[in-house]
Amino acid sequence: MENRAWAGIGFALFTSGLYGLNVPFARIAFLNGIPPHEAVLFRGMSMMVFAVMAVIVLREAVRLPRQAWPVIICLGISTGLVSVSYTSAVRFISVGLSSIIFYTYPLIILIASPIGDRRPIGWERLVLALLAFAGLALALGPSLQQLDWRGIALALLASVGAAVHAYLGRHASRRMSDLTNIFWTHLILVPTVMATAFVINGGIELTAFTGTSVTLLGVVAVATMCAAYIMGYMAHMRALRLAPAAITAPFFNLEPVVVVIIAAVLLGEKLDLNQYAGGALVIVALSLSSLVRDKKRVVAERMIG
Repeated sequence: MENRAWAGIGFALFTSGLYGLNVPFARIAFLNGIPPHEAVLFRGMSMMVFAVMAVIVLREAVRLPRQAWPVIICLGISTGLVSVSYTSAVRFISVGLSSIIFYTYPLIILIASPIGDRRPIGWERLVLALLAFAGLALALGPSLQQLDWRGIALALLASVGAAVHAYLGRHASRRMSDLTNIFWTHLILVPTVMATAFVINGGIELTAFTGTSVTLLGVVAVATMCAAYIMGYMAHMRALRLAPAAITAPFFNLEPVVVVIIAAVLLGEKLDLNQYAGGALVIVALSLSSLVRDKKRVVAERMIG
């Protein structure tokens, strides 16, 4: 394998580790006085500041074509709502289980492909989708009565939203650069999440500034989320430039594994045996679906060429 491909795999693993920090540290922030929706707000603000600085330094024009405005507005709102839903799920269920539920979104994309891409799903994808949802049923089923339905609903909402986000993001990438996408998405995301925070808090004050239970550890947790989010995105883009998606995709799918490990180490979380087994089925299905998708894309490109 070429050195560039190995470097791409390395950046993909680094990305999975950085992204995997976000939800466990959202839980740590919550336990130390900062609600998840506020942690997401600060994370979005940090990315917006980073994007503004990058635009100034690189002197890149970020003007949007008129036809891109509906897509970018929906993308910004959906990104904010997905982030709030996913991180808020950890208020009611474990970090590991939230991650297992959330990472069914690539399979939702796969199932919806006949509608979004106007192409048949194919028997391989159908089998993998059934395998993934069997894993989800295994993870949830035996302990469903002991689980808080609000956490499950929020994680599922985030999963569906992430599938919509991926579809919108693909359309946006055809009309603008990555930096333009980041700039406008987060410019819309921040007021969306801020409005959500004010509604949840019942006023225009943020708990992070007025709450008496906010600790230094909570502030450090949010700062870690912000840094991991920015560096993770940069590493993600670097991985995609260094190696083909067919090589790196399975390593990006290790993110839920990273989440479970970090939650076990930092939070002392332990899942039930059925939840570990179900999560493993979901991850295997995700990895195989990535390989099937990229193999078919390579075949199609060769036929066109």
